[in-house]
Amino acid sequence: MSYLGISAERVGVWGSGREGVAVATALAESGHAVVVADEAAIDRPGALPESVEFHAGPGALDALAGVDLVLASPGVPRVHPFRAELDAHGVAVSTPTAVWMESHARDVIGVTGTKGKSTTSTLIHLLLRSAGRDAELAGNIGRPLVDVTEPDALVVAELSSYQCAYLTRSPAIAVVTSLYEDHLTWHGSRDAYRRDKARVFTEGAEVLVCDRRTLAEIRTLGVDLPDTVVTTDDDTASLDGVSLSPALALPHNRDNLRLAIATVRHVVGAALTIDAINDVTATFGGLRYRLDVVSGARGRVWISDCLSTTTESTVAALRAYADRDLVLIVGGLERGVDYSLLNDELLAAGHVRVICLPDNGGSMIAPFRAVHPDRVREVDTMEEAVAAALELSDVGTHVLLSPAAPSHNRYRDFAEKSEHFEEILRGLG
Repeated sequence: MSYLGISAERVGVWGSGREGVAVATALAESGHAVVVADEAAIDRPGALPESVEFHAGPGALDALAGVDLVLASPGVPRVHPFRAELDAHGVAVSTPTAVWMESHARDVIGVTGTKGKSTTSTLIHLLLRSAGRDAELAGNIGRPLVDVTEPDALVVAELSSYQCAYLTRSPAIAVVTSLYEDHLTWHGSRDAYRRDKARVFTEGAEVLVCDRRTLAEIRTLGVDLPDTVVTTDDDTASLDGVSLSPALALPHNRDNLRLAIATVRHVVGAALTIDAINDVTATFGGLRYRLDVVSGARGRVWISDCLSTTTESTVAALRAYADRDLVLIVGGLERGVDYSLLNDELLAAGHVRVICLPDNGGSMIAPFRAVHPDRVREVDTMEEAVAAALELSDVGTHVLLSPAAPSHNRYRDFAEKSEHFEEILRGLG
């Protein structure tokens, strides 16, 4: 049987991350001839079926020119130069997420935004289950959507701007947490980024959930809105009577919780009682890789915030520890965004020391370094970053790895970056 209605006999998968391997496996199992290509010089993923043709390293993408359809992994930019080569050969390009959504959109709550989407998605999922609704969580948060096969479940799908960009059908309910500047080198421009994000609701969504500030940003795009728009600025998202765990008491997580409550109340109505909410919120400990205390090595408090790949999320992390002695580690893939908000926060935050990882750690905090050169240290590796953090800190200092940029320049994803950080800390004893 053809995989999700794909009629192409020979299908290429561009990228060999989690989603790429998952979709290549599903395609191979349903009888398609599959070619996986990755520009990185990496070993063949062990999970790939033997029948899948695999190419990696310089020139690997040439193998995709001979297929009928290419499914691009999320990290592949829309402005990638090889896209012209595929166009010249008449090869159509889509994504696994877009193909999956064509068949499942009616049962999906799609969550996107510049920041807060992982926490909001998780809270929606937990609140739905607490209210008695069968629900699954997948997408950009770690479990590929192509792995979701439960026929009756409502799917909460976290969607990156990359995944939204190719959507030809929006999820039934679209949740937009925020709409700031991000991933400009991938999308091509700020306007393209915002319009690509908006595809989460412009391709047939029935409901849009957001706050009023985000709604005002959306209206500037001049796009049609769904028939139903739910905002969090009324009683439907009130936190009165809600017990908040320490993680949810943080200001940015209060906003995420309001979005989650408004969304779930729209879906299940009165079934979302205060007791059902408190069963989730009283004990919610936050997300792995988001303000996650991972070690107490050498008397410091080491925090992994690798989910923070935007200026806004790193600023929120800084504010969460505004009253602590702090060393911040930043840097990752350059995307051409404006880091003035981060620099303003650092300049106002007191005696924060900053360690800069490649590729863009040094450039992103250049205005801060111009004022406080003695508080900045540039390094080449994570090992050097940890060593520098020890030198710049005392017992009791909080060391916060909050990159404000994606990890794809040196790591497969944010999780691998955090795991490397944690491995080094374990070695400190």
